[in-house]
Parts: sequence; C-alpha cells; structure tokens
Amino acid sequence: MEVREVVVDSERLYVGVVGIRAERSLSPLLEILGELEEKHGAAIAVIKPTIALSARRLLIACEQAVRRYYEGRAIAKKLSIEILLNIAATRQIRDALEVAAAEPADDSAALALVAKGESELRALLDEILEVTGGSVDEEMLAPRETAVEELLEIYRVSEEELEVTYASSLLEALEKVLISRTAMLYVE
Repeated sequence: MEVREVVVDSERLYVGVVGIRAERSLSPLLEILGELEEKHGAAIAVIKPTIALSARRLLIACEQAVRRYYEGRAIAKKLSIEILLNIAATRQIRDALEVAAAEPADDSAALALVAKGESELRALLDEILEVTGGSVDEEMLAPRETAVEELLEIYRVSEEELEVTYASSLLEALEKVLISRTAMLYVE
C-alpha cells in the first residue's frame, strides 16, 4: 500500500491506495462499507481498477478530496464520495459512481483509504482482505499502457489536450491530464 500523509490545518490524516483481488466478489465488502468506515473512523473508496491508471494519480486525487473535505469546500457530504468525484473528475455524484465505483460482482478493485494514522490504515486493509478473502495486488496500480485507450474514451480526452501536455509518453500525458482535471473541479 502506498501511503501519503496529508496535513489540513493541524490535523494529520493518512491516505493509502492499494489494489486488491477478492476471492469471489466485492459484494461482502460493499455490504459492510459503512460499518467499516464507522468502526475505523475512516473513509473507503472502492474504485474500478481500470480507472485507477496509477497510484500517483489516485494519491493526488485523494489528497485533493481530503483537503477540500476538511476545509469545508467539498462537493459531497461523505469523504469517500468526494474521493470518487475527484477520481472521476466530475462534480456529479451519479456520474462519479458510474465511472469510478467498483460493482458488487467485480472481483478486484483499487482502494483509497483515509484514516487518522498509518496503523489504522493497515488494520483497515487487513479487515477488508479478511472480509473479501482477498489479497493485495501490487501490480494493479502500476501505470499500464493497456489502459490508455479505454481511459481516453471514458474521460473524452482530446488529442489536442495530449499534444499540449509536456510528457515523454502518451501514458504520462494522460496521467497529467487526469490530474489537471481533478484540480479543476474546485476552480470556480
């Protein structure tokens, strides 16, 4: 799990992103998501792996969501939904759920976890793995060229956007465009 500390005012929060594979499906996890969030004082976003693109992109989107949420400038009332809005790069909750949220029948997901301590993140991940009978997939959040075409279509990224983005590869350009779109959610 890749972890980043986020400080908002004087509060320290920890964001972790990780890929998981469930034994059968994500259904058992999604059924008790609210209970887990309450028990651990955490936020959990369960994301389609195809949308993730990279750990870096997820961490940046999560950090933006956490900052806006704790500053009182969030779009959503729940931090986990705010994270999905950032990952989907939209202000519409319905669209964010459609684009970014994993489905109960899926057997894999990228997780974005937010807690008040790194040990809480790890305890939460352990419980999620127990509930799903799953395991961590270290490769899931590694940038993949195979995801580029699908993401270009999902996010309707134009060739012009990619061409004007300073990058050494199409993958890097797409990652930067998606990170920029996340940042633009809060520009009024």
